[in-house]
Amino acid sequence: MFQLYNRMKTNVISELNTMTDKAEDPVKMLEQYPIDMGKDIQNNEELSKKALKDRRYREKSYESLQASWEHTDEVA
Repeated sequence: MFQLYNRMKTNVISELNTMTDKAEDPVKMLEQYPIDMGKDIQNNEELSKKALKDRRYREKSYESLQASWEHTDEVA
């Protein structure tokens, strides 16, 4: 009985592997790779721009706070 289940399991796994092999077309996968990389590059460029904008904002905020602290020290 165990051998029957083992053979059925092997047969099902074999069929699943065959279906996945048919679904994967290496040429299409290679064509899709540059497209995905382009999207990743665009996404990284947008994140970099946002990070630089954020850094400039924080530097300006720091400078204005530092100036106000210096002014407070002069007044006191």
